[in-house]
Amino acid sequence: MKKIIAFLLVFGILLSGCVTEEACPEERDDVCGTDGVTYTNACYAEKAGVEVAHQGACEAAPLGTCTDSDGGKNAVEYGTASKGNESYNDSCRPDGLGVYEYYCSNNVVTSENMDCPEGMECEEGKCIVAEPSCTDSDGGVEADVFGTATDEEGSNSDECASSNKVTEYYCNEEGESVSVEVSCGPGMVCQGGACIEPDCYDSDGGFNIYEKGQVIPSEGGYYWDYCSGESKVREYYCSEEGDALYTTTDCPSGYYCSSGACRQGETCYDTDGGIEEDEYGEVSTSTDEEEDYCYDSDTVKEYYCDDGEIDYKLIECGSDERCDDGECVEEDCYDSDGGKDRDEKGRVEIGDDEWDDYCIDEDTVREYYCYGNEKEYQNMDCGSGEVCSGGECVEAILCSDTDGGKQEYEQGTVTSGSQSETDYCTGEFTLMEFFCYQGDISSILVTCEEDEICLSGRCRKARCIDSDDGKDYDVKGVITKGMVSYTDYCEDPEHLVEYYCENSEIESESYWCECSSGRCTGYYI
Repeated sequence: MKKIIAFLLVFGILLSGCVTEEACPEERDDVCGTDGVTYTNACYAEKAGVEVAHQGACEAAPLGTCTDSDGGKNAVEYGTASKGNESYNDSCRPDGLGVYEYYCSNNVVTSENMDCPEGMECEEGKCIVAEPSCTDSDGGVEADVFGTATDEEGSNSDECASSNKVTEYYCNEEGESVSVEVSCGPGMVCQGGACIEPDCYDSDGGFNIYEKGQVIPSEGGYYWDYCSGESKVREYYCSEEGDALYTTTDCPSGYYCSSGACRQGETCYDTDGGIEEDEYGEVSTSTDEEEDYCYDSDTVKEYYCDDGEIDYKLIECGSDERCDDGECVEEDCYDSDGGKDRDEKGRVEIGDDEWDDYCIDEDTVREYYCYGNEKEYQNMDCGSGEVCSGGECVEAILCSDTDGGKQEYEQGTVTSGSQSETDYCTGEFTLMEFFCYQGDISSILVTCEEDEICLSGRCRKARCIDSDDGKDYDVKGVITKGMVSYTDYCEDPEHLVEYYCENSEIESESYWCECSSGRCTGYYI
């Protein structure tokens, strides 16, 4: 019986709400939820899982009122514009670069074709940040890191162009995967599509007398295989400790040594296969070696084998080509100073377009250079004791200006080395002002202000001069100050405008008299 009573007590407590969720107060304090429903108070809105939009009841839009869920012309938010029973949803343009935006104007649903902001594209009726059309896993041209550049056409991975050069793929400004050949730094080699510092590296894979190789030991430096006789080769290879070792070895019967390797039946060897001006080559016999090189910017000196002997020809490159690193290449991009050379003014040319290096200020040169087949630039600081002049860094020549620069109100003298110039007047109102610019003497022609004149190499306030010496109403006068000039005149038949000087400034007054031809001809009593 006691157990039954205890159970009933507990059940009664539960029914009374002592352990139930707290109920909302019944006081009416209307709030409008973000779902457009009016709640008795904020507690009821919270229990419904709805945020409060504002205090007070929701105001229903009058019948026939135009509403827009994204608040107007808002291209970056999807919205619906409605009036009555008609609704219109924002949608993307077919090209994906703009949105058909619906909004309310004068209580009418209106639409506008809106472009997405730069770097954005349309998706699901709103402009969003566009995904890059090209990505590069190593972040750009990073020869020391293997990477893969991916664009709409596919993926390209960095690869070794030679033992010490890497073909580096990256994304250009147009979102395309392009490549540039980059040389590894000193003591580095290309392996697996990246420049690395090897313990010891042998480009021909070890002891290989049939291929000319290069060995780079752990302590640095490099060693090329070479011929030590008509049929002997000095073959370099790596030791287990990472050192460079070599062995002088006889070539097998029927082989001759040429260009650092044993080659069958050849006494002269040409790596580019003959007269190939569009390909760099090295020509060698057992006793001599030559390599193709640029004779000038348009001509290649092409070496080749002729009856077992080394010979050459000077070959001009084609009209749309230039010579670069011993071969004729398409003239996509050409830099006259050879790259990032701040000490020489250069010009980058791509087709008919050209860009000259120039000085940004006295200490900095904008250096244009070729990056693959594209134009790039870098702002480079001149070295200690140098200034930028004429698009290149040159040795600084101390230039001084006694008036501190372009100071037209003070006569100064500019000195640079043994040369000096002093500011002077070129006319009544014009001044030749000298100043220092990029370490040299420069000048500018200055016109003084309209109430000034040039005197003794500087602009100064002009004197106020009145031809009738003041307030002389009987004489028509002219007043001047610098380039400013006024003449007394009749404002009407009964008023004279008389100009005069006061405290070196031009003043005027209206004087009552019989006026004619800019002077008083009679006076009123």
